[in-house]
Amino acid sequence: MRDCLFLFALTLFSCDSNSIQSFSVLENCSKQDSIINYQDSVLVQLNAILVNEDALKWRLNIIESSDSLKHILLENNGYSKNKTKDAGWFTDAEYDGVNFEGEIINTAAVAIYHDIKCELTFYSKTGTIIEKESFIVYENLNPNESIFYQHPTHIPRATDRYEISIVSVSTEYSKK
Repeated sequence: MRDCLFLFALTLFSCDSNSIQSFSVLENCSKQDSIINYQDSVLVQLNAILVNEDALKWRLNIIESSDSLKHILLENNGYSKNKTKDAGWFTDAEYDGVNFEGEIINTAAVAIYHDIKCELTFYSKTGTIIEKESFIVYENLNPNESIFYQHPTHIPRATDRYEISIVSVSTEYSKK
């Protein structure tokens, strides 16, 4: 990057208009020392601006927030019966619907996600959508962490397969 800035400065701060055509003319320039000093001061100022850790985190957070769905992974662990009552001495356990379970993973470096809206879609054998159901996971998902989700529901009749996807997320800036 320093080489690019050096070449840029050479074209802008040459001694006369004829020296713009050739960089070797700069060796004979009487202002060479002042140009190099100016370039060094510009580099120091740019480094102070670009290397500021909070500014870099803020810029990265903006990038991660604009592409938030790229940084969220959903691992579906399937579903199990939703037990409403344990088995007793003379009664069987009672079940009502199923629980869809899985893990949501944040791969972002600084962005914190929360209120993750998921959509559960049920398909028939022919690929027709039977039903769509949305649910929201109301938890904070810190950078490079994961959370477990569980959603109770009933599977519609004639369901052959299902898909769970993340529709949207809310973000906030992390100062960590």
